[in-house]
Amino acid sequence: MAAAASDTLGAASATVVAVEGGRLDARTFHGVHRTVEEDVRSLPLDDSTPTGLCVLSGEVVVVSDRADLEARFPTLAAFPTGAASWVVVPMRLAERVIGALGFGFADEGPVHATTRRTIEDLAPLFSLASHWYDMAALETAYRTLVEANVIGVSVATPFGIVAANTAFLEMMGLTTADLESGAVDWAAMTPREYRAVDEAAIDALQRTGRS
Repeated sequence: MAAAASDTLGAASATVVAVEGGRLDARTFHGVHRTVEEDVRSLPLDDSTPTGLCVLSGEVVVVSDRADLEARFPTLAAFPTGAASWVVVPMRLAERVIGALGFGFADEGPVHATTRRTIEDLAPLFSLASHWYDMAALETAYRTLVEANVIGVSVATPFGIVAANTAFLEMMGLTTADLESGAVDWAAMTPREYRAVDEAAIDALQRTGRS
């Protein structure tokens, strides 16, 4: 995806970076020198790089030439590059900056306004792709946890528990037949003093998608 976008834009390089636990983790490199791939795959989230500044500010960062790069981001001066100018745009999901999409160009000087707008239009697509990548990784981790039966795990709706692993069923004294009957009510299992906590968590989940 990054390679195709880079070729379409006539860019020399492309990078897709995601925010992970207070760091910038590179998801994709295209046309980037091997040394850069090895040394800057994971960086602290600060304003010492165009990507970090873009993520922290939520604004497009344009670096017009090598001198501009060295003056504003001296930590990058030693790295080899085939690009002479750069544009980095924030990737957002639900108004939250989750990473940045950057392209390097062989020519110095300001990037053409049309090219910049195209890059900004591409950012939401890369945001979704990065989100799907995260969801796939979470699903794999979740399935591993469920199938290992180390701890009890269940899946519930506001109306009852619809799925559970063996560890959960054994812990609660239930059987697969109980689960399949649709009669397993998590609310009935919850002590009265904790029901307000559950209700608040459900309300937050419905409003924000997380609790």
